[in-house]
Amino acid sequence: MDLLQTLVGKWEGTSRTWLRPDAVADETPIRARIRRIGDTSFVLHEYDCTFAGEPREGVEIVGLNLEDVEGGPFLSAWVDSFHMSRDVMLSRGGGAAGGFAGLGTYSGDAKNPSSPSWGWRSHLDLHDPNHFSITAYNISPEGQETKATETIYTRRA
Repeated sequence: MDLLQTLVGKWEGTSRTWLRPDAVADETPIRARIRRIGDTSFVLHEYDCTFAGEPREGVEIVGLNLEDVEGGPFLSAWVDSFHMSRDVMLSRGGGAAGGFAGLGTYSGDAKNPSSPSWGWRSHLDLHDPNHFSITAYNISPEGQETKATETIYTRRA
């Protein structure tokens, strides 16, 4: 099965964001479109939703690098109007149960370039051809991991 091709289509669902480990800070409907980028091993994931009532949108290029690369064959580049509005987060990883997982880093304080980087671990889990989820975790500079986001998608007819 071509996992990336299975993701191609229009999706809707629910996105949750945690700003503290013990409480969901926001829950919102989300809509997305995923399409193959030409004749490549990459797809483009475009989405829009809100956070605290304010619009947000993002794009993620997800693909499979067939070269022998350190960090794993799955890779992504992500930019959005909320978490990654001033940089591009690059992540790499490998296959995981039901999908794939990746690990990236981002600046903990975009206004202070000398601030320590944080980690971002994400896992895409294809439940069946019409349902998938993306769960992401922040990893502090000290190594503490806490849930950051969870998006659950259902294919639109």
